[in-house]
Amino acid sequence: MQKIKSSLFLKSLLLVLTLFIIRYLLAIFIFYMFPQALWKSTGEDFTYTNTNLVEAPREIETNLDTFWHRWDTYHYVKIATDGYDKAKYSDNVMFNWAFYPMYPVSVAFVKDMLGVKDARSVFYIAVVVANVFFVLAIYFLLKLMKLLRFSKEEVITSVLLLNVFPAAYFYNLAYSESLYLLLSVLSLYLLFKKKLVLAAWVLGFALATRVTAVTLLIPFGIYALYFMYKTMSIPKMMAYIAGLTTIVLTPISLYYLYLYGVTGEYWAAFKVQKAWNNQGAFPLRIFYDYVKDYGFKVFMPHILTIVLLVVVGVITIILIKKYWGTAKSGLLNGLTFEYATLLFYGILIYLVSSGVRSRSSIFRYLAIDFALLLVAVKVFKISYKSPVLTVLMIFASGIQTLFYTLFMTGTPVYGF
Repeated sequence: MQKIKSSLFLKSLLLVLTLFIIRYLLAIFIFYMFPQALWKSTGEDFTYTNTNLVEAPREIETNLDTFWHRWDTYHYVKIATDGYDKAKYSDNVMFNWAFYPMYPVSVAFVKDMLGVKDARSVFYIAVVVANVFFVLAIYFLLKLMKLLRFSKEEVITSVLLLNVFPAAYFYNLAYSESLYLLLSVLSLYLLFKKKLVLAAWVLGFALATRVTAVTLLIPFGIYALYFMYKTMSIPKMMAYIAGLTTIVLTPISLYYLYLYGVTGEYWAAFKVQKAWNNQGAFPLRIFYDYVKDYGFKVFMPHILTIVLLVVVGVITIILIKKYWGTAKSGLLNGLTFEYATLLFYGILIYLVSSGVRSRSSIFRYLAIDFALLLVAVKVFKISYKSPVLTVLMIFASGIQTLFYTLFMTGTPVYGF
């Protein structure tokens, strides 16, 4: 059994590496052959003034080592190198408090272990750390799928779909996506294994990685409460609830306390989102904002975001309807509550992602919604052997390559 697990893990990594190499080579080709077309096709004015300490370049770079040093990468590298901005609280400046600490702290730890100080070397460390986290995420995703009794075909299909999603390239960049994917997968794996204390610690670290982890709190809490109700006395259950709540909130509370000491504002990380244009979120807000700004016209820099949300929304509605029939038929192998937890989490990720103001980052936010993907593969019986799915994956890979190229050019649409 161990050999089968190892071979499947290695096969999954080989798939990931192959897709990575193809994506990178195609993006480099597009980058050099059609640079001006990339700029003209977006139809936006690229005049850009960053109010923070680091300004992202907008010129076409010729140096390969600058391709990935874009957008949020600058802020993560700066935090890992110099720490958080030391200033009195203001929500009118794009201070780096908005970037939660687990990923840059991990990079800083490796940096200090190696004795590295210059920002360029820290950037390379950040990329390596992110990719290590992604490999670990794939490993625990396989363990989660084994726990959910996925077949080998379903496992390969899930890994492929995760990696051909248009924004999957962020797992390989110096961003927090790979760490968040690892922590969210691991927390659910431990939760389904009934290891509540460990699962709570991992969830706490996820909260200190990305604020998106709040979507995990409700399904995590419901599943944990159900298990405790079935197996514990009321006094023990109440003690567990208090302990788990304390554990989950400890990492993020420590970050907020640190910022309070630096800025004088306990909620600085939350309130500074206003400066980053991320305040006032509510489910499906993106549709309201698009119609308000562009009516029902096709505006290329954002229309693909609308199309993505509509497609995922329709699939989710169909999935919810079909899920109940699948559960009643017994095809979920007695794991109905586990799949329901995944489905609930996946829906919350969708609703939160559709509610932010940053239209150009929606693809990135939805890339971490592995839960919806796993339930869809199981319920819809999706297989990588399907010719239709093969065509769709090739199309998605093409979109991914385009977005990846836009990221490398610093173009502020879709790919950042």
